[in-house]
Amino acid sequence: MTGYLTHDANLARLDDMRIRAGRRPTTSPREEHTVQTISIRRAAEADGPVIERLAGLDSSPTPSGAILIAEVNDEPQAAMQIATGVTVANPFRPTANLVELLSHRAASLRESSGTSRRFRLRQRRAQPAA
Repeated sequence: MTGYLTHDANLARLDDMRIRAGRRPTTSPREEHTVQTISIRRAAEADGPVIERLAGLDSSPTPSGAILIAEVNDEPQAAMQIATGVTVANPFRPTANLVELLSHRAASLRESSGTSRRFRLRQRRAQPAA
């Protein structure tokens, strides 16, 4: 038998020792269920430095124009230009799901703005010339 145990086995052994000592057992990181708040919002002028920081971390050019920001627990993790879909994200965090959410929201905004634009054009064409 070797003296090496897996991480989980070591945690279980420590829990047993704590129980015997009358202490509360610890939970492994896999067993913890943390609640994370995800928010997607339009960027304001004050978000310029945040977008620049994300672009710097991502080694990408800073997107411009109308931008959406994805935040996890009030910490910006990704940003996407609405018109083109150009994305910058924190490479040190898991952001694939955030980017997917951003792309769905940007597509929804592009659709709604296109629909309202078409509606306005139809109204102009329907009005008689004076």
